[in-house]
Amino acid sequence: MIRWISVKKRLPEDGQIVLAVGKCGGMGVVRFNYCDGFSYWQHTTNSHCMNPTHWMPLPEPPKKI
Repeated sequence: MIRWISVKKRLPEDGQIVLAVGKCGGMGVVRFNYCDGFSYWQHTTNSHCMNPTHWMPLPEPPKKI
């Protein structure tokens, strides 16, 4: 079972796309980026997930579509 990971405990890998939930309670698919000593969350969907507090890896896609 995939569980939520607190951003205080661990951050995603650079460039990893994850599901995140923010302080506002919004949830969305975001890309975590790390550049020149700064980290930031780039929204890949039209979400209201600002200032993520928790994240989890996306599940693997189905084997057959």
